[in-house]
Amino acid sequence: MKSVISDLARKGRTLASGPVAKASIVSVAIKVTGLALSFAQAVIAARLLGVEGYGMVAVALSAAQIGATLALFGFGSLAVREIAGWLASKATHLLVPFARRAAALVLLLSAVGATIVIAIAGFWPEYRSVLLIGAAIIPVLAFIQLLRGIAQGFGDVAGAQWPGEIMRPLLLIGLIGLSLTFAPLEPSAFLILFAVAGFGGVIAAALLVRIHLITHSSAVVAHFAKPRWLGKAAPFFGLSLLAIVQSEFATLMLALLASPEQAGLYQPIARLTPIIALPASAAAMRYAPRISELWNSQQLPRLIGVTRVYTLATTGLTTLATLILAGLGTWILQIFGADFVSVAALLWIVGAGQIFNTACGPVGYLLTMTGHTRIATIAKATGVTIALSISALLIPYQGTAGAAIGVAAGLVVWNIISLGAVRRALGFDPSLLQFITGKKQRA
Repeated sequence: MKSVISDLARKGRTLASGPVAKASIVSVAIKVTGLALSFAQAVIAARLLGVEGYGMVAVALSAAQIGATLALFGFGSLAVREIAGWLASKATHLLVPFARRAAALVLLLSAVGATIVIAIAGFWPEYRSVLLIGAAIIPVLAFIQLLRGIAQGFGDVAGAQWPGEIMRPLLLIGLIGLSLTFAPLEPSAFLILFAVAGFGGVIAAALLVRIHLITHSSAVVAHFAKPRWLGKAAPFFGLSLLAIVQSEFATLMLALLASPEQAGLYQPIARLTPIIALPASAAAMRYAPRISELWNSQQLPRLIGVTRVYTLATTGLTTLATLILAGLGTWILQIFGADFVSVAALLWIVGAGQIFNTACGPVGYLLTMTGHTRIATIAKATGVTIALSISALLIPYQGTAGAAIGVAAGLVVWNIISLGAVRRALGFDPSLLQFITGKKQRA
């Protein structure tokens, strides 16, 4: 027993001293601030718009998020892997061409995504007015995500996050307060203010990325072989599209199979889920590019060590977050309004799914950052299919509970398949089970 405690203490010291851990502390501070602002923004929207109005806004933003993912075409995640690799290999002449082409493609595909959403609005009269504004939000969301990926590739944890996660919600809250002096808030007005605040975040992120490009880029080589970035981005696009569907399908299916009220009732659960997932998402901001660095430099033993500490820390913190938020769920949802208290029990369902997710280890990042995107895509697609199928069966009868069960089930299936793939492809087990058993890893 004493040796186990000693081992845990040693690993705790390792956790607090490594580069991933130090960057994760910064990331946690930013994310906690951003989540607090987003939570305040969500409460304000729920209080001012009511359950139905909040549901309409949620549907428009879900459509915009999916459209932005189409427009991004995986270049945000590709930037994290490629830029980290180029900095390690001194191929910095590729930085500016990559950024320019990625921006041009995202702008073009944003127009395509907006056109699709506008076409959908024509067949969905109940949501037409908000979907038309949601179409205009697509390029804003797409560029925030692209610039975030580029900054993350440079290892700038703070710069990657604060324009979108702190500045944008802070601007939105200020704009809402200003607008209330002139007229009551309606769903369409809220979405317009959301777009304006998002544009401010894009400007700030673009300025930060420009500084990184100027600082790190070498002179462009006249006749370098142009990488096929579109082909490299395609697997990331598939994964990101599946991820956003996994994230947003509950809201859209509730709107399709139930009502705007049911979609609105689910939103506090959707807003609180990122808080439960905060430990993993915060640590991943530095951990993801670190995988690429260590894998490309053939430092597998170091990668195994960093991963094991990551899994232990994120699982423990995610469990703690679930116990606190789900345990206080009734009181927390009361802040949104009395109508939302009825869905408090769903926090236990989504929390259990997130705990299982972290206990399996960072399987998604390990596969994508080491080039095993095909199996990662298959695993994600299978999980999303399960989630959609279960939700389609349960939502007509169970409403928000059916959506929550579908989300959790899809997460479990995706992690099980991905964990098996990591064991086979990388030769080690990143899960909590391996850490507990202490089984030897293949290096």
